[in-house]
Amino acid sequence: MRGNELLDKMELIDPAYIEAADTAPNKRKSVWAKWGTLAACLCLVCVLAVPAMAAFSPAFYELLYAVTPATAQFFKPVQRSCEDNGIRMEVTAAYIHENTAEIYLSLEDLTGTSFDETVDLFDSYRLHTPFDCTGHCQLASYDPDTHTATFLVT
Repeated sequence: MRGNELLDKMELIDPAYIEAADTAPNKRKSVWAKWGTLAACLCLVCVLAVPAMAAFSPAFYELLYAVTPATAQFFKPVQRSCEDNGIRMEVTAAYIHENTAEIYLSLEDLTGTSFDETVDLFDSYRLHTPFDCTGHCQLASYDPDTHTATFLVT
C-alpha cells in the first residue's frame, strides 16, 4: 500500500472510532490495591525485623517473651558456645521429643582453677519456655585432664 492509497482509505474510517481512540481510558487504581500493598510491605518489614531484634537485643527479647513466649521461642537463635570469666559453655547436643527436651551442655574451665568434679548447675540455669514446666540438671561426665564438665539438662 502506497501513501496515497493509505490517505484515501483513512477517509473511510468512521469518526466515532477516531473519537474513541483519542480519549484515554480511566486508569484508576483501586483503593484496596494501595492498602493491600501497604499491608504486605508492613508484614515483610515485621517478618524481617523481629527476628533480628530478638537475636541482637536482649531487652527486646525479654519484652517479646513477656508478651508472647511462643513467638520469642521461635525467634531466639541458640548460641552454640560462649566464654566468660575463663569458662567456656557449649551446647553439645539437643534432643527434643514429644514434651521432653534433653540438652547436653559442656563447661570447660580454661584456667583450671574455677571448678572440679563437684560442680553443679542446679541453681544456676534457666530455660525460657512458653508454658509451665519442670526440669532437672545432672552431671553426665567430668574430664579432669581438660577440666570439662558435661551436664544433661532435661
